[in-house]
Amino acid sequence: MIVNGALVEREIPATIVRDNKVELLLREPSFTSAAILATAINEVFTNSTHAADTTSLQCRCPAAWRPTRSASSRNWKTSR
Repeated sequence: MIVNGALVEREIPATIVRDNKVELLLREPSFTSAAILATAINEVFTNSTHAADTTSLQCRCPAAWRPTRSASSRNWKTSR
């Protein structure tokens, strides 16, 4: 931060989607929470998510979704 100036931010390159999968990380490890989240996601996107361990879920992106811009823009294109 610059006194009496501006806050300067720079985008950091990051891979959010890899091999058409997203990994979600839990802030507080709990297999129960991971399983509950996986079940809730699977109600919308059938058989797309599983609890990998106590801290993470592996989610397959629907085939119709493809990222169209950098991860920071959070814009997604669907064929629906």
